[in-house]
Amino acid sequence: MREGFRFHDLRRYFEPLLIASGRDLKVVRTRLRHSSARTTLDTYGHIWLDKDESARAAVAVVLAARADSRRTKPRLALPSS
Repeated sequence: MREGFRFHDLRRYFEPLLIASGRDLKVVRTRLRHSSARTTLDTYGHIWLDKDESARAAVAVVLAARADSRRTKPRLALPSS
């Protein structure tokens, strides 16, 4: 290990990996043994903001694809009398 390495450095590396892999707040808090979710959010909340933006973008893609499929979907013709 490099000179001056501390156990806390490993924690600071590990927590963003958990968040980036999609783990929720409760899992991350429990793994790092934070006494409260507030501690986790105060320290690493900015990482979830990035995830929030990517989730918003994913929803926009799905909604756009659905709107496109509705526009191009063939409609059944009703028989004329």
